[in-house]
Amino acid sequence: MSAAGAQLSLSPERCDHCGTCVRACSKGLIRIGDGYIHVDSAGCDGCMACVQSCGRKAIERRVIPSRPRATSIALTPGDVPKVVVGSRAEAKTVRAAALNAEKERVAAAKAADKARARAAKPKAAIGGTGAVPWTVVDAVLAVTFVFVLVVAKEVVLGSRALSLMPAAGQIAGRAVVLGLFYALLAFGLAFLAHRHGRTLFSAFGLAGTTRGSVGESTVSTFLVIGLILATRVFSMLWGAFSQLVHWNPPGSGELTAVFGVGGLGLLLSVVAVVIAGPLVEELVFRGVVLSAALDRLDFWPAIALSAGLFALSHATAWTFVPLFALGMAAGWLVARRGSLWPAIALHASYNGLVVAVAYWLAR
Repeated sequence: MSAAGAQLSLSPERCDHCGTCVRACSKGLIRIGDGYIHVDSAGCDGCMACVQSCGRKAIERRVIPSRPRATSIALTPGDVPKVVVGSRAEAKTVRAAALNAEKERVAAAKAADKARARAAKPKAAIGGTGAVPWTVVDAVLAVTFVFVLVVAKEVVLGSRALSLMPAAGQIAGRAVVLGLFYALLAFGLAFLAHRHGRTLFSAFGLAGTTRGSVGESTVSTFLVIGLILATRVFSMLWGAFSQLVHWNPPGSGELTAVFGVGGLGLLLSVVAVVIAGPLVEELVFRGVVLSAALDRLDFWPAIALSAGLFALSHATAWTFVPLFALGMAAGWLVARRGSLWPAIALHASYNGLVVAVAYWLAR
């Protein structure tokens, strides 16, 4: 750069692109554009005609370093600064960098706003008015306790000691094991409720809940009926598909083999499979797990997580798919209706159909 060119100070942020300086330069050494002013300093003779013509002081007489560099300008929201450069190519490069910096700033601001909104959002409380907003710690404790009890239950039911008992003794033993299983689950849930200073049913909004309008109850009833039909049809389609690929489902008489085919067996099946199981399992997987998951995840991932853990807890590979579908339906129902009762009704009805079919075929 010539010594004459070194006497110019360029401030593109002041330029209004009037073109006065371009016309004032008799040698045609000045170019202006969006975000830059370029002076071919090699041919500049220092006449300062451009300085004298610029009323906005975008070009001034002032000694600057022999190789001008881009000026660092702090970004403000919604503004992409102009930059001082020595060539058009450099102007484009620096302006692109400035635009990228602005995009990064906007993205960071949006992420911060989202984080603040998530922090300010009240924790999800599923189960009706007064239900506890369960935490991730609660969910981890509940799921861990469930799987420990499931393993213990399967070990005892498959033990040699139980298999050596007479048929009546085996039925009684299975009933006792399942009774203890659900009793211990209920105890664990009561412990979690006590951590929040609540009783078991009040912690899930099941005690003292005011009834909704007739219209709301009707909607919930029709949703439960529709989802019962949908999940049972899906289960039958899954059974047909598994047989097609030679993956035989559990026999229809499995329940009768566990509790017997008589009236006592039917009663035990209803108590364990239709009443106790749906109630306790919905409290765990839709009450605690789904509530905690909705506070951390989006709607469908949270429902899928609770449904997957619910299906895994039954420790049967073949039933994972239909039980996952049931869990998805129950999770959606709870999240939309804001109460655990519709999901409990759906789960109990689903299991009730299984029990009814098993004992009908065993006649």
